[in-house]
Amino acid sequence: MKLLSLAALILPAYVSAQDYGFDPSTPTTTSAAPVSLPSNVHQIMLGVGNGFTFTPNTITANSGDVLAFTVSTQSSANHGVVQSTPDAPCTEMTGGYDSGLWAPGDTFAVTINGTEPLYFYCPQTNPAVHCQHGMVLIVNPMTPSDITSFMAAATAVTSEATATSPQSSGSDVVATAVPSALSSSSSSSSSGSSGSSGSGSTTSGAIKGSVATTAGFLTAVFGFFFAMA
Repeated sequence: MKLLSLAALILPAYVSAQDYGFDPSTPTTTSAAPVSLPSNVHQIMLGVGNGFTFTPNTITANSGDVLAFTVSTQSSANHGVVQSTPDAPCTEMTGGYDSGLWAPGDTFAVTINGTEPLYFYCPQTNPAVHCQHGMVLIVNPMTPSDITSFMAAATAVTSEATATSPQSSGSDVVATAVPSALSSSSSSSSSGSSGSSGSGSTTSGAIKGSVATTAGFLTAVFGFFFAMA
């Protein structure tokens, strides 16, 4: 019995001394640092939360400013931007800009060559017509309430949204190169994700190794004391 009592004192001390390979207070995931953009570059996210949204859905831009569109990785669908008019929100305007559809994680950009209001919608129609779900955008709206009216007009459309083949330019809009700050941010984010995954695997392996070591020690100690008893 004295031997068993001694074991009861030794075992907790051993177990508490084990290093399980991680600090519970240390996060196992990391977030990318916010991207610092020049004042003339406006980033717009498409499909955040896997929704039918432009975020933000209104932009105030000067002539020469760049709009950088990024399809959210939260989205399960491809998205794009097509130029339209207030009276026909889900119909491509004659001679309007058409980006085509882009996959989640993609970024494309346009330069705005004017300060007049510009109207856009997402041309995706499969499996849902995104424009009819209110996925629209206004650049330089005349009043804050314009976006509400434009969205209402879009959701009232009963026919499918129209779009032709991609057009690199439109009315006061022309395709341009993606700003370097966004290009480098995208690459860094991908590298960071790979690093987090590897770190998680290392932590898991350390825990399993420590548990196995502890189990082996317990088996040996109990075997010894029972043999002596």
